[in-house]
Amino acid sequence: MKRAPVQLDEEQALLDRSAEQFFATLSPADPAELAIRGYRSAAYEAMARRGWTGWRVPGEHEGCELPWRCGRLLHERIGRAAATEPLLSVAVGAAQVLRAAAPGVLRDALLAGIAAGTVRIAVAWPSHGQARLQGAAGAQRLSGRFRYLCPADADAFLVPAGERLLHVPRGRDGVRVVAVGRTDGGRWAELELEQVALEDTDVLAGPAGPLLEGALDATRLMAAAELLGLMQAGFDDTLGHLRLREQFGAPIGSFQALQHRAADLLVSVELSRAALERACEVFDRDDDATRRASEASGALARCASAAIEVLRTGVQLHGGIGYTDDARIGRLLRRAMVLSAWLGSASQLRARFGARRMHAPAQRRGVQADASELGFSPDEVRAFIDREYPASLRALGRRASWREAESWQRALHARGWSAPAWPREHGGMGLSAFAQVAWSDLFDAAGVNIVPNIGVQMLGPLLIRHGSDAQRARHLPAILAGGTYWCQGYSEPGAGSDLASLRTAARLEDGEFVVTGQKIWTSLAYEADWMFLLVRTEPAAPRHAGISFLLVDMKSPGITVVPIRNLSGASEFCQVFLDEVRVPASNLVGALHGGWTVATSLLGSERIALGSPRYVKRSLDMLRRLAEARGAFDDPVFADRFAAHRLDAEHIEALYVRTLEALRRGTDVAAETSLLKLVVSEAWQRIADDTRQLAGADGVIVGSIPVPEGDPVPALNDFLVSRSATIYGGTSEIQRNILARTWLELPGSGRAPAR
Repeated sequence: MKRAPVQLDEEQALLDRSAEQFFATLSPADPAELAIRGYRSAAYEAMARRGWTGWRVPGEHEGCELPWRCGRLLHERIGRAAATEPLLSVAVGAAQVLRAAAPGVLRDALLAGIAAGTVRIAVAWPSHGQARLQGAAGAQRLSGRFRYLCPADADAFLVPAGERLLHVPRGRDGVRVVAVGRTDGGRWAELELEQVALEDTDVLAGPAGPLLEGALDATRLMAAAELLGLMQAGFDDTLGHLRLREQFGAPIGSFQALQHRAADLLVSVELSRAALERACEVFDRDDDATRRASEASGALARCASAAIEVLRTGVQLHGGIGYTDDARIGRLLRRAMVLSAWLGSASQLRARFGARRMHAPAQRRGVQADASELGFSPDEVRAFIDREYPASLRALGRRASWREAESWQRALHARGWSAPAWPREHGGMGLSAFAQVAWSDLFDAAGVNIVPNIGVQMLGPLLIRHGSDAQRARHLPAILAGGTYWCQGYSEPGAGSDLASLRTAARLEDGEFVVTGQKIWTSLAYEADWMFLLVRTEPAAPRHAGISFLLVDMKSPGITVVPIRNLSGASEFCQVFLDEVRVPASNLVGALHGGWTVATSLLGSERIALGSPRYVKRSLDMLRRLAEARGAFDDPVFADRFAAHRLDAEHIEALYVRTLEALRRGTDVAAETSLLKLVVSEAWQRIADDTRQLAGADGVIVGSIPVPEGDPVPALNDFLVSRSATIYGGTSEIQRNILARTWLELPGSGRAPAR
């Protein structure tokens, strides 16, 4: 399977290769040892020799203290192997607790022992039990009970009791440990403490709460990494089965129903990967405990739910063999079940993820672009919006048209802010992917109406890549200044998703193309000054050949525009009829008959624009404000559903930023843009549907619903407009076809999808 555009530095790549080789050559465990320990002691000792048990231990305690971005690759490999060795619980959980404690003889010795692999310590997490101290100082005794400790054969336990964190050796009087088997073949310990005598040296310096909370977040983060490894391994196995297993005379992976299910699993895997990468980035650069807690909880909530979904579906797609030990998929599922249950349920983690700002607008919590990267301060942007953004656009309750927003576009241009993603040499701002999202957040937070400008978002980048110098000189300045507005002439009555079957024809005559045909679903064509369109210039050529890309002045004789009324009552869509329209040959972009290459490049730009998280976040903010006005957050079911939407918005944003960065590096992200377009459009629809349901009878009244905070909520319009999101730019079904054929490389009997 083709991987997502993930960049590994030299340190990461070396560790990843080492871990891959290690698990590929690892000897199977002795069944008797597994029955006692639940893991391979020889494997754990080999991990220690490689330094893995000390990957979070500082160098002064003989560890190697790798960054989180490296640790996640190690734990992904552990997940891929479904390994039950207790690296997660000891080398991450216990090591992080001890790192946070104040230096001392006991603490330092334990850290060194963890790094060497000679000491195995289990943490008694507060959510898994409780303990109490009794007696006077110097003669205190500890009693209590904890469950789900790992490893079951730990030498000692770190136990919270009130504000104290205690080191309790396994062999001390009053300590009873019972091993409990798990579905993945591993073992947990149940720890019973009855009047256990304590020594002064058993107390670790520092209050128990902060020591444990930060370590728990770190353990959750690396549990998410192992879950990502599990789902990736299961997904790879499932794809292999779909390619090889034949039924009804064909590989089952050629069946469209199974291809679409596989594409949905890909969405789950890649959203999980993006969530984990962002969370690790936050851990590596940010010491803020609240932000770390939020990101780790969000990553584990995402990866836990996704791993179960991917692996249980994998069992189904394997058929009968998936329900037996002949396939690895069942073992992966059982391991994922353990990790998904150990450190909190998905709903608990989602609540923890959103608790800090459950009722706040959805905005980035990842990398924050500062004034030095943006070239201006947030205060400067807010002041500009207050001064220049037309009041008439704030309460529209719908998307503004180009002409309605013309003064706004001109104001942006005057400030130099009309094209954040364009290179500076072409009049753009040249912002990084991170800065582009931060820029969008500033405008969204101020309530700026989303006005898609396909000249800026689509045609401009295309002319920069494929246009002539004369075309760039003529059109780019006018696009930036809001002097010309463009519409897109792609779809036809018989060529929507199957774009390659277009029939609008152009013949070259006396230095001009003569164009005849019809385009449909052309947004805002009645306002446009120019159209870029695809025409067939060589009828006898194969479907994807013989097509050219033209720029057409909408004032040309022979053009007729007829608006189409849509579900929301607006007439944004149009039919455009072209009757012997004459177009100068200089308006050809790219090579004659080479328009398909240009078109697919533009489709990528279109899907990047349509894959922006802005649409999801704007709809989510509407739902939030309506929910607050109606007290819906008092309902735990609604609160969890809202938290799931917020998680989607944040992780879609992480995926969007990753894709933009890959695009800026020159990576081919054609399939990734289909993934983005698919997840954004469907997430938007889910949120809009929940807003409609919450609105009740108000959700079918034409107009917007007044709320105490901010602008009225256009619940009806958002629901109806979002219906088109899974159709325009290539339907969701076509996007799934593209992902199945081009990313997953599943077999197919038909031709590749056109859009």
